[in-house]
Amino acid sequence: MGWTNSVPIFHDDVNFILQSEIPKYTMPYIDDVPVRGPATRYEKADGTCETIPENDGIRRFIWEHMQNVNRIIQRMKYCGGTFSGTKSLLCAEEITVVGHQCTPNGRKPTTDRVKIIEDWGPCKDLSDVRAFLGTAGVLRCYISNYALRARHLQKLTRKDTPFEWGPDQEKSMAMLKEGVRNSYSLKPIDYEGQGAVVLAVDTSYIAVGYYIYQEDKDDPKKHYYAKFGSITLNEQEARYSQPKRELFGLKKALEANKKWLIGVRKLIVETDAQFIGGMLHNPDMMPNAVINRWIEQIGMYHFELRHKAGKTFGPDGLSRRHRQPADPEVWETETDSDPEDDDELTGRFKITIADPTEPPIKSINDFADKIDNRKGFMQQAELEEADLFRIQEKIHLENYLANNQAVLGSERCDAVQQLVNVLALPDDDKLQQKGPYPEKHRTASAIQQDGRIPAVQKWFANRKYRPKGLNEKEYKQFVRFANRFIMYEGRLYHRGQNAQHRLYVEKDKRMYMLTAAHDHVGHRGFYATNQLLIQRFWWPEMERDVNWFIKTCHVCQERQKTMIKIKPIITHTPSIFQTLHADVMHMTPASNQCGFIAHGRCAMTSWMEGRALRKQDGRSIGMWIWEDIICRWACIVEFVTDNGPAFLAAVRWLEEKYGIKGIRISPYNSQANGTVERPHWDVRQMLYKLLGEKNVHKWYWFLPYIMWADRITIRRRMGCSPFFMVTGAHPILPLDVKEATWLVKPPTGILTDDELIAFRAQALAKHKVHVDQMRKRIDQ
Repeated sequence: MGWTNSVPIFHDDVNFILQSEIPKYTMPYIDDVPVRGPATRYEKADGTCETIPENDGIRRFIWEHMQNVNRIIQRMKYCGGTFSGTKSLLCAEEITVVGHQCTPNGRKPTTDRVKIIEDWGPCKDLSDVRAFLGTAGVLRCYISNYALRARHLQKLTRKDTPFEWGPDQEKSMAMLKEGVRNSYSLKPIDYEGQGAVVLAVDTSYIAVGYYIYQEDKDDPKKHYYAKFGSITLNEQEARYSQPKRELFGLKKALEANKKWLIGVRKLIVETDAQFIGGMLHNPDMMPNAVINRWIEQIGMYHFELRHKAGKTFGPDGLSRRHRQPADPEVWETETDSDPEDDDELTGRFKITIADPTEPPIKSINDFADKIDNRKGFMQQAELEEADLFRIQEKIHLENYLANNQAVLGSERCDAVQQLVNVLALPDDDKLQQKGPYPEKHRTASAIQQDGRIPAVQKWFANRKYRPKGLNEKEYKQFVRFANRFIMYEGRLYHRGQNAQHRLYVEKDKRMYMLTAAHDHVGHRGFYATNQLLIQRFWWPEMERDVNWFIKTCHVCQERQKTMIKIKPIITHTPSIFQTLHADVMHMTPASNQCGFIAHGRCAMTSWMEGRALRKQDGRSIGMWIWEDIICRWACIVEFVTDNGPAFLAAVRWLEEKYGIKGIRISPYNSQANGTVERPHWDVRQMLYKLLGEKNVHKWYWFLPYIMWADRITIRRRMGCSPFFMVTGAHPILPLDVKEATWLVKPPTGILTDDELIAFRAQALAKHKVHVDQMRKRIDQ
């Protein structure tokens, strides 16, 4: 086992020796120590390389590299390590690493891998097509417009598509071979350089296509490509509307390249921003919570948005690439974002136009209704009171009806008369739009949520706002709570399913809402009233308030048809051993040929009964239950056991032998039967400590003493012993007899009737005090 960890130990040793050079100059892996050369050759305008001042025959980048190599070798030499001279390569223009050809211009696929693809003949069946796509797909990060090149081959892999090899497939295969042969050289991003890093993204109904490149600091039109990629969409994502799909694609591309883009000082997102620009600048106009979460996650990155027309956009081909066999599984999982305290979303994104001749991006109003085909907001129903000057209107209608009754038809007269009758009703029941709101029936959670609302409103007004007294974890919880709402035209809405947002109602208006929805709509029941409100409004635990309001409605209580009949309550005083917890302990060694102890306890008093048994069978256990429990304490009502065969047989034996029926055996629950299972340990411990190791086989004769000691032991839960609970008196111990520590002195002679009554009165006077003390302990 000593050599098992030799490899990681050796790796840790090498890393420790070269820790000062990591990661800028080297990244050792076990016994391989690659040395990174300078990032540039220091080329001059005439094409030559810069040399060192001391010797114009030594190029500067060679000198710096050899200095780094010498320093690493000296560090290893100082610690007693050596490098193999025959295996070492001190300086090389190109090198092959894990199937990649690393050159000064970047990395490319190796020649042998390219040759395998170029020599691939026509595919004979579907297996050959999948094998070719899988092999070529490994190099997709080097190939531009991979999806367009592989389109006709990809169609053959669809389900229920007949295999057919024709000119289109030959052309597609040739285009892939050409793409592999003329693949781009990929260079890592220079995070310390001045050139901007560009993430180009385009999304179709098939996939999200993207590539990353870095612009030259002197000539921005010169690009150094770092990565090509695509993310396949599932069926649900492919059915998104075009604006929603473009925003989703940008989010997925940023997530997939998170490790590449962290630390980029100047990041540009290049995309067709016809829809994205308006959506990012107007998050409050989005129709559902999902899109707002995407905007929050995109807002975690600081970038400039560069609009480029789709017809000339590079990633368009990658976005139409179908899923390949070697592609990883990447599906969308909705999670709550935790945005940090940063600038507002509307101030993070700067939009530029790549080609001034292209039309400008669209306004959010041009496509807001196309983002989500289930539409937007549920507006509040404005309830306005109509002041009709009731008295004047009533008099006018009465006069009109009296003077024109002969001219008006019967239907017209009935309509006017109905209006007069309504105006004649008293107006004392006019709704007050603001009023007190009782909160005694509300839960602490609902009150806490209401208390957060003012802070949420401030947070929407200023995203830099942070409530005082919140640590980082509490602030993230607050942001998740705030993301459940949206602010639209100064009103706070609670996000709902299927874009059914509901207006948040302040406390002073809730009684007005409840009264209007219940009292003025026919005093309907809970479901009708709740559905009327829940489609339009929201506040914490609104359903609980509706239920409380209807139950306390006086008119509804007077007119209810339910006749409440209170069932008679039968009081039942529990007795001792009404419920028996029983189990059998296996004892080793046996004593007097007995290897078991039948152990039982009263559920109410914890009084212990037990008997040593030679056999664990139904008759032995039944005899113990009959003689020690039933004959002593009365019949058992409930029997809690492990439902073992012996106890089931014992119940049947009692029924057959003595005709005892009605003993209910509870289903086995190890926790519920802990009343008897936990004291097993105490009984064994007392027997062992009493007898010692040498006399442990004599436990049979001492079991009665142990049971007596258990019965007089005071329980912390009840504050008294089982003996006191059963008898109502404290036990007299041998210590009391010897030392005469009597609680009540024994009589010195024959007591008269008056003295006996006096002693009994003293005992009864203490009974209530003791019972109250035990009840308090049990309740605690």
